Amino acid sequence: MTNHETFENLVKSNKTAAAAHFLCALTVIVLYMVWKNTHPYLSTEVFRSTIAGPDTPDTCNTNPVNGEPNQCNVNVGLTKPVYMFKVNIIFGAVSFFVITAFAHAFYATDGFGSKAYSNALAQGWNPYRWFEYATTASIMTLITGLVDGIRDVQTILILTAITAAMQFCGYSVESQLRGHAKVNLMARDSVISSTAVGWILYVTLWASILAAFAYAVHDVNTKYEGHFESDGVTPIKVPAFVWFIIISQAIYYALFGFVQFNHIRGRLSGKPFDYLKTEKAYIGLSFTSKLSLAAGLSYGLLFRTKDCPA
Repeated sequence: MTNHETFENLVKSNKTAAAAHFLCALTVIVLYMVWKNTHPYLSTEVFRSTIAGPDTPDTCNTNPVNGEPNQCNVNVGLTKPVYMFKVNIIFGAVSFFVITAFAHAFYATDGFGSKAYSNALAQGWNPYRWFEYATTASIMTLITGLVDGIRDVQTILILTAITAAMQFCGYSVESQLRGHAKVNLMARDSVISSTAVGWILYVTLWASILAAFAYAVHDVNTKYEGHFESDGVTPIKVPAFVWFIIISQAIYYALFGFVQFNHIRGRLSGKPFDYLKTEKAYIGLSFTSKLSLAAGLSYGLLFRTKDCPA
């Protein structure tokens, strides 16, 4: 198979991916419009913490600190969080499908006729992907965080920023590996450092999400233990679709990193490396990760609540 034939197959894969993402977006919209009773359950409120103020009791310990007079430990009191805004989770799912469909249309038409895509692939990288991922992956993290029960606006912003930063670590790695010449020592060191930073960000992101999820599961299991059982009602538990979303997304985010690991290994080995196979792997992962998230959301927030009263 020639490089030209391989690129033509890649174009077909992008056309298929563009159509698949568009159809997924359309399907979610249709389900949303048909099951109108689900609408009240789809918008999640986000809050910020607020300081109670000087009238709150015990905000200052008047005992001297380190024996110095006129000093005290100030313990800032917090009050009920303040509502900031709502996020419609289903609209978020539609948005990442639409953005990705547009990106694949760009690739399938070779940069809308500019040959930007084929020229980039010829150099062994795709810079445009990382800008798309910085947007869509951040939206996916936002949705995952909300499903996880994270409602603090500062935390949500930090997690989405970490996600975007991870994508630009990927951009940095590919920019250093582009071309077909042997990777020099300076580029190799940059690849290693960018990869390390990317995985540190990944661990930070998912340690935060998984910790919040573990706390939520613990609180539900302990605070609702035995609740309603005397009435013959099924005990309250964290829904299975939430488990599915959290675990599957943690795995998918890691898989993207492993694909780049293979790219790094291939280029640093000094042997000829077929980047088009890496590009195809990203196409498949991008679709399946988004599909799994949307499927979990559609089942949990649309299908399971379609018969609830408005």
